[in-house]
Amino acid sequence: MSGALRAVVALAVVGTAVYSGFIHRSPWIIALLSLSFTVLYIAGKLAQWRMLARSEGAAGVAKAVAVTWPVQAIMAGVFYLIGLGIGAIFAKRDLAGAIEPFDLTLAGGLLVFGIAASAIIHTVEARAADQVPAHKLSADIREIMDEAHDLSQQAVAMPVQIFALSRRLTDHPDRREALVAMEQFFGDGNAFVRRVAYTALRFMGQAGRDLDPQVLDRHVVKGMGDAAVWVRYDAAWIAGIVKGDDAAYANALRKMIEDAVAAQANRADKSDAEHKALTRARESLKLVEERLG
Repeated sequence: MSGALRAVVALAVVGTAVYSGFIHRSPWIIALLSLSFTVLYIAGKLAQWRMLARSEGAAGVAKAVAVTWPVQAIMAGVFYLIGLGIGAIFAKRDLAGAIEPFDLTLAGGLLVFGIAASAIIHTVEARAADQVPAHKLSADIREIMDEAHDLSQQAVAMPVQIFALSRRLTDHPDRREALVAMEQFFGDGNAFVRRVAYTALRFMGQAGRDLDPQVLDRHVVKGMGDAAVWVRYDAAWIAGIVKGDDAAYANALRKMIEDAVAAQANRADKSDAEHKALTRARESLKLVEERLG
């Protein structure tokens, strides 16, 4: 339900800007729409903005808004111009010269609808996260899981978002409870969320792995064959710094190296993700082989 509602909100946002241009409203309406676009963008990614507020405070949020608002204004302007072009094809009319009550109603209506829909979305997603079988999770872990879900909805994620969630899992006082959340993240269909789990395990180190050796060793081995290069990178890093099923680690690292070389990752630029993952796998394999004697 939340996914469908997010799609409806996105269509409403785009549609309002296109419609404004189509009926030749004043270009000043772009300023009003940019405000609505910005507020709804923040509402749609509320977990990430809460994370930013916790880590960088009001100054960090203000800087982010200062960057976000112009981008949203550009988006509003682009869609307005698309509507304007379509409108010009069907009818010749003059542009409205100034902001009118109708413009305020249009932009304000979008804002009210979007905020109401965002509230419903967050409520639905929070309830879904609450349904964790056979385990009563703390409010902090539930919040982490909510934020991980929001992360999975993003097309692009900044490393700082992944590291911040991973650090919160690592620092959670109940490691067993953190593992309950991580277990869900390891199997998530989104690479960003999987990486949260692997990064948290890397941060936890030997003590984290030893909480559930067999299960976590399997995840480490599986991670080195993940479709996402940065997940493979993290899993290979764990294998190098954590003593576990070293024979299985070594086999997985060799396979990872073999596949990377076959894909010519060794010929890629050193800054390329595939090349970095290959380098990490080779370094970890040396460490694992040293442990194996």
